[in-house]
Amino acid sequence: EAVVSTQSTGDIFHMAGNKWQHIKGKLVHVSSGRQVWGVNRHDNIYVHRGGHNWQHIGGKLTNIDCSNRGHVWGVNRGQQIYRRHGKGWVRIGGAAIQASVGFAGVWVVNKAHDIYHRKGTF
Repeated sequence: EAVVSTQSTGDIFHMAGNKWQHIKGKLVHVSSGRQVWGVNRHDNIYVHRGGHNWQHIGGKLTNIDCSNRGHVWGVNRGQQIYRRHGKGWVRIGGAAIQASVGFAGVWVVNKAHDIYHRKGTF
């Protein structure tokens, strides 16, 4: 399981043993589960492919989360909710500014800071 962090500068760090190691690239949000996913300040989506390698993924998101089972969910600036399906994104009903996915299902927070839960992650 990866431990990854970003700074306010967008710099990316990975926990290697007990030390933080810098990874090339700039992200404003990062999530680690089965894979490491992130978004940059331009809402571009990336998945980590090892070392300093990031693969650009189509779509635009401001928030992204990846579970330990590889389920990926996110939201865009229009507060639309998406989940990754194959090589594309499927729109999910509702509106949110943040999404979190894991064993307990999918949790989202809307702009009024209300919290919603959905069982299952697909």
